[in-house]
Amino acid sequence: MAGAAPSVAQGLAILDRQRIDGAVLDLDLGGNTSIPLCRVLQARGVPFIFLSGYGPGTMVPTEFNAKLHLDKPVDRRKLQSAIDALVRPDSISPLVGNQVIDGLPAEQRRAITQHLQEAILKSGDVLEVKGHEVSRVYFPIDAMVSIFAGASRGQGIEAASIGSNGMTAPSVLLHDTIALGDTVDRKSVV
Repeated sequence: MAGAAPSVAQGLAILDRQRIDGAVLDLDLGGNTSIPLCRVLQARGVPFIFLSGYGPGTMVPTEFNAKLHLDKPVDRRKLQSAIDALVRPDSISPLVGNQVIDGLPAEQRRAITQHLQEAILKSGDVLEVKGHEVSRVYFPIDAMVSIFAGASRGQGIEAASIGSNGMTAPSVLLHDTIALGDTVDRKSVV
């Protein structure tokens, strides 16, 4: 680690003194935006990510929209994974945006991501039907999936919600492949 810099000036001083492999930046450094430091890092080809309490659309200029943005507080495993991918991008599979997948150790994440396929869902899409065999497991990124329990189709009550922090049909991990309820995409982000 080259060091911590609580201000843009101190960050620039670190860059002048030593070579660094990557940086994790807050958007706010001592009451000032870190964007000038971001521009220097970018010009020197130093990869960086944001770790901030500010959302990605609040203070980040469009030139840095593609940079990974982690929100505070951050899960330690997710931060470690992001740093690994930052300094060794060829050896680490990228984060996908689902906490179950992203929280796996790098080797396991790399093994599972090669089997993932993107699914574009619409609100109301039925992913699983109660009592039927589960054919796929979904790891939502920008969706909210609901599991409904009830006696008849359309008359159930929402028993669980699954977002980017979960997966559908976790019972398959225990070799139980029968859907316990109707699983429906409720709030896809378009």
